[in-house]
Formats: sequence, C-alpha cells, structure tokens
Amino acid sequence: KNYSIMSVKLNLIEAKITNDSEISTVIKNTICNDWKATFDSASEELDFLSQIIKKNELINGMCFPNKQNIFRAFQLTPLSKVKAVFLSTKPYDKVDLSDGSPLANGLAFSVNENCTMPKELLALYREVASSVATFTIPTHGNLTSWALEGILLLNLSLTVSPGIPGSHGEIWIGFIAKVIETLAVNKPTVPFVLFGELTKKVANLISGQSLIVTTTTPSHKKFATSECIKKVIAHLEKNKIAPINWTIK
Repeated sequence: KNYSIMSVKLNLIEAKITNDSEISTVIKNTICNDWKATFDSASEELDFLSQIIKKNELINGMCFPNKQNIFRAFQLTPLSKVKAVFLSTKPYDKVDLSDGSPLANGLAFSVNENCTMPKELLALYREVASSVATFTIPTHGNLTSWALEGILLLNLSLTVSPGIPGSHGEIWIGFIAKVIETLAVNKPTVPFVLFGELTKKVANLISGQSLIVTTTTPSHKKFATSECIKKVIAHLEKNKIAPINWTIK
C-alpha cells in the first residue's frame, strides 16, 4: 500500500521536474512534509550550492542523481518518522552498464532494482544478515523499504558530477549541518551510523543523547567487524524507539 501511494506521488513529482530544473524548483515540488521548516532555514545554503551546481553542470554535465531524486531521502522519511540515520560520504558517480542510467537514486547506498548491486551495498546487506536472524539478502539494491521504515539514508553530499567521485564534497556541508541540527532538537535519541572518515566532521553536531557509531565504508575489509547494525538495534531497544523492520521488499 505504502509503495503504491508513494509511486503515484513520485510520478507526479517527476512530471514537474527535469534535469534542467533549478534546485529551488526541485525543493518546491518535492518537500511538502515536516522537513519543510529545515529547508526554509537553510535557504541561504541551498541558494549557494544551487549556483555552484549550475556552473559545475556547464562544465561536467548534469549531476547525479537525476534532479527529481536529489531530496528523495527526505520525501520517503519524514522527520517525525526517523528511527535511525545512516550517513555516508557521497552518491555513486557511475552509470549502470545495462541502460546508462545513474546508479545514484537519492538514497545512500541504494540503486534502482534494475541496476547491478554495488559491492558496498552487498557488504552492508551481509552486516544486516549477521545481526538480524530474519533478514534475507535480497537480489536487488533498492532501499526504499528501509527509507519508509524510518532509516534516513543520507550522503554528506547529495550530488556528484558524472565520473568524478566526491566532486561536490564540500558544497552540501552547510545544508547537512542544518539537517543534523534539526534532528538534534526533534529526534535527540535516534542513532547515527557514520560511514567513512569524512562523515566524522559532523559528529560534533549530533545530539549528546544519540548513539554515534563510526565505521569504515562497507567496501572496506574492516567493516565486517563493526557490528554497527547490532549497536543500532540495541540502542533502539534501550531508548524505547520502535524497532526497524529490515526486510527489503
């Protein structure tokens, strides 16, 4: 049911947004839930990065993900529904070899169902499988189920230039800081998993009541010993936050 309603909403959004759309147009047509106040408070930061992205696209081509998907994490996971935050470093900068579509789809680690599953996502699935007895590793990499379940799947940078990893790495920091500050006020006990060294730069903004798990990116060999999912599950239980259903549909 949630999937069908969400599909209709996202199809309507896609009809209004093209890859030539300005960031302000994208926000106007995608953010209509309880994240709106955060976006309003970050208007200066968003105007700043919008201009940089526009200039960057004249040189390097349209950014990834497609414009209608840039703020997808906020569309699928309203502030009031957040149970946990997964913060990674950057979106995928490659395209799927089968059809040339961007791997990045607006959710950290996630790819569309028709895309080849990235190795780091498979490693993340294995970590969940080692911590959740009922979890079966799916055959696709679409993490919409997790987003709807309350996991805010964010990257430190929400866009990237094609084929240039981390190319928008610094321009989103001001906006992401606003998001974390909002969570500190409204969701002070939700756990954060910070994937990769770069994400540690925002750790000081996270609420002192929250759990902060720092780990490598899932593609690193040390990730297998992080037990990050077990720590998140234990924190949710301790703080009487509703458990996460990890099943991928």
